[in-house]
Formats: sequence, structure tokens, C-alpha cells
Amino acid sequence: MNKIQKAYASAPKTWIWQLLAAFIVACLLAWSASAVRVSNPTGNGLEVAGNILSGIFHPSAKLLLTLGTDGVPYLLMETVCIAILGTVVGGILALPISFLASPKIMPKPVAFIFNALILLIRTLPSIVWALIWIRVTGPGAFCGVITQSICSIGMISNFRKLLEEGIGRLALV
Repeated sequence: MNKIQKAYASAPKTWIWQLLAAFIVACLLAWSASAVRVSNPTGNGLEVAGNILSGIFHPSAKLLLTLGTDGVPYLLMETVCIAILGTVVGGILALPISFLASPKIMPKPVAFIFNALILLIRTLPSIVWALIWIRVTGPGAFCGVITQSICSIGMISNFRKLLEEGIGRLALV
């Protein structure tokens, strides 16, 4: 019991740094909250939900049949192109990242760093990546391609583990 008390007494006193960090975080939160703008604070939630349902059950035929850049057919084709291009770019970028993350062919510190990168990519949901890249590039197709590419990197490079297990099982046979 005496050793525990001595260890506790000799432990560094970090409460000042923790208090300072909490104060900085509180200041940053207050500063970011000052940027929030509410357009209609008295708006009724039922009114907003009613407008959404009205739009679903009474779609604009003008938007559905327009062949311009603001019509549904163009936007649907753009979405398909974003998905295909983002997946292809992500697959191309995932290949070297997969090799760099493999501890069987790379030094362990390098593999650890790239495994941490893959883990970071896979941890954040797609919507968070989209929000990050919308802030950086603005909304549009380019933002969609970057978001899809990053999410594809996380998904495709994770298949490396399956391949390593499969190769290991083949070597045992």
C-alpha cells in the first residue's frame, strides 16, 4: 500500500494542462457556435415535413422530363458517372496502399502507418467525408468523385487482409 501512495505522490500533476485543454476546447466550441445561423427559428416541424411529403407525392414533371443540366436524367447519369469514376480511382489508389500496409512485404512501422491510414478512412462514414470535401472543393461532381475514391480506398485496400489469409491457407495446404 505504501508503494502505491509513493507512486501516486510522485505522479506528474497534469490537472493544469487538462484544465487548459478543456478551456481551449470550450473556447473553440463557443467560437464555432457563433457561426451557426438559423434561417427560420419559428418554423414548424410539421410544416417542413408536409412540404417534403408534398414534393414526394407531387413531383414536378418539368424536372423529370428536362434534358438540360438541371433535369433528373442528367443528374442521374452524373451520379452513375461519379460512382464509377470514384470507384476506379479509389481502386487504383488502393493497390499501392494495400502493398504498403502489408507487414509481410513492408517494414512493420511503415505497415503500421498505412494500416492506421486505412483504419482512419474506414472509421469515418461516407457522409462525413462528403462534408469534409464539400467544405474544401464546394459541392459538385468533383467532390463526389473524391469522396467515393476515398471510401473505395478504405474498402478495397481492406481486401488485402482477405488475400493474405487466403495465401496463408494455400501455403498450409
